[in-house]
Amino acid sequence: MYVAYMVRAIVALAASLAMGCTLSRPPIVKQTFLLDVERARPLPASRPIHAVTLRIEPFAACASCQGEDSVYPMGNDGNEAVFFTRLFVSPRAMIAECTARWLDRAALFRAVVPSDLSLRAELNLDGVLNEMYGDLRNPAAPTAVLAVEFYLSQRTPSGDRIVYHRSLTQRVAIADGSPASVVRGLSAALSTILESLEHDLRALRLPPAAAGD
Repeated sequence: MYVAYMVRAIVALAASLAMGCTLSRPPIVKQTFLLDVERARPLPASRPIHAVTLRIEPFAACASCQGEDSVYPMGNDGNEAVFFTRLFVSPRAMIAECTARWLDRAALFRAVVPSDLSLRAELNLDGVLNEMYGDLRNPAAPTAVLAVEFYLSQRTPSGDRIVYHRSLTQRVAIADGSPASVVRGLSAALSTILESLEHDLRALRLPPAAAGD
């Protein structure tokens, strides 16, 4: 059984004028984007790679990636509109949901379930969002940066033990410093990170207790 996740990772890109601003300030620019992260479903298999259930735990995040009101400046020219990125979904929740949906479609496990579902799971996946931003310091070479750390733990009679740990970082060159380019870069970075995670978990040799033996 596979539990599907509906990813509502909506990223709204908006600008906000500071209190007391004048009419000479750059205009408000408001746009809405969707992080485009999708894995095609594989051909049906006779059985999953790992005959266990994987629970996706709530992800953590560093201070700069906390909360739905994280704001990132997108413009660097005082004569043009100044863009900001505001996440309607908290970054850590967004990355966790994207990870869950990706692994569900990868068909590596008997089932992929959310943390609030009361089903027995042999494995738990935790994550930490360490970086997520557009690096526009060099206008000639802007990049989108994303870094996520993953911990896979196995439930045993004596307690949980970590069977996989890896920090994955991607810097993706983008066409320009526009909000749309940053979002496309973050989407590409997340796709590459999840591809690496899937590759690692596919090749992982689970101890007998985690493999359902």
